[in-house]
This record gives sequence, structure tokens and C-alpha cells, in this order.
Amino acid sequence: MAQRYPGIVKAFLAAQEEATAYIAAGREGAASAYTKGTQLKTPKAELLEMLADPENSDSPVPNGSPIYAGFMAQTGVLKAKPAAWTGLFLPSLHGRDGS
Repeated sequence: MAQRYPGIVKAFLAAQEEATAYIAAGREGAASAYTKGTQLKTPKAELLEMLADPENSDSPVPNGSPIYAGFMAQTGVLKAKPAAWTGLFLPSLHGRDGS
């Protein structure tokens, strides 16, 4: 898809980076926007707790994907575990500091 629609992929990644920056700039605003956009009844305090949890980071660049890929290969979802994280993600992310 990235090769067929490079403009769409570029726009998607830009939107994801914008959303990541928005969340980092203010968790209160991000929690409010999420509640309004989804119309879910999750308490704001719970959303803020999730956003503050260091285990829940938000980035367009993958982190820890070899562990996930190993599990996917073990369960048969992937035929083989990729040698590097770049084997699972769009080429436009390959130059970034991911794992």
C-alpha cells in the first residue's frame, strides 16, 4: 500500500504524529477529546491514569515489536519471525529509532 499510495501513507503518519504531540502537550485536553469523540463513559480520571502510565506510550514508531513478532511467529500468525522490526513496518519508518 505504501508504494501504491505514498501520499495517503504520508498523511496518515503526519496525522499520527500530530495526535501524539497533542497528547504529549496536554493529557487533560486529550482525555476530553477522546471522551467527546468516542462518546464513551470512561471516567476522565481513569483516562488520565492511562495516559500517565509509562507503560502506555504513544508513538508512530514501534517499540518492542520483536517480542510481539516472536509471539506471532510462535502462534502461526507470521510464517517466520522477521530479522528486524523494519520487516514489519512501513519503509517510511525505517530510518527512525524503533525496535
